[in-house]
Amino acid sequence: MPNISNALGLVGSLRLSSKNGKFKNLASKTITSIAVKEIRKIADSIFSSRKYSALWDFCELVYHIWYFARVRDYPNKDIFGGIKLIDGYILPKSDGYGHIKGVTDLKILINYVQNYPNTKSVRNALFSGLLSDLRAF
Repeated sequence: MPNISNALGLVGSLRLSSKNGKFKNLASKTITSIAVKEIRKIADSIFSSRKYSALWDFCELVYHIWYFARVRDYPNKDIFGGIKLIDGYILPKSDGYGHIKGVTDLKILINYVQNYPNTKSVRNALFSGLLSDLRAF
């Protein structure tokens, strides 16, 4: 029977590591022993931190892991009852892009990038992206 941590090894970019991330309690369990409430607890914590894109990615990941397992007959029933996990959350509407409405917004964005709490190379990459997009103006 497959272990959830094997499937999670494929999604390191989501920072949902089985060793120290949100999946640490599920890493040693088999797919058939994981309850919906455990999955919803993780989703609720992502939702409450207002990381809606991460929540969408998480729900898609869960859907694909369980679909993969069901196709191979690991769980003997659909623990979600045919309903996608994301359908349990009301996400705010977004057009997917942030807008700079004026000089004040631009100054706030530049200040945010300058003080971004990460390595210098990450800040430089953010500046590069910011300046690349501003060339069109």
